Amino acid sequence: MMSGTSTAGQIRAGRLRAIAFTGPQRSRVLPGVPAIAEFYPDFVMVQWYGLFAPAGTPDAVIARLRAETNKMLALPDLKEKLSNAGGVESWITSPEEFAAQIRSEYATYGKLVKQVGAKID
Repeated sequence: MMSGTSTAGQIRAGRLRAIAFTGPQRSRVLPGVPAIAEFYPDFVMVQWYGLFAPAGTPDAVIARLRAETNKMLALPDLKEKLSNAGGVESWITSPEEFAAQIRSEYATYGKLVKQVGAKID
């Protein structure tokens, strides 16, 4: 199965065995578990969360939302809660960088879907 680091307690207790992380480097939560990129250099699959706003939202509103979100994500107690809930680390980008990331993933996974012939039933 694929899971976030929220299973770290079960891994440490020996109830689950971690084979690898799908991120580009080892997780700080379980540094003894290798990243898949260590043996499959082109493989990276990360889970991310994003905030979206309706098209046409004024730039000033987007800027304020980003600033307030950045302030919240910098709070030590929130950082700890996110880390404990699955090793989540904040990764803040500009709207343009986020859009580029989404386009890149559409291209990557769209190609994969075509290669394996996946269909929606």
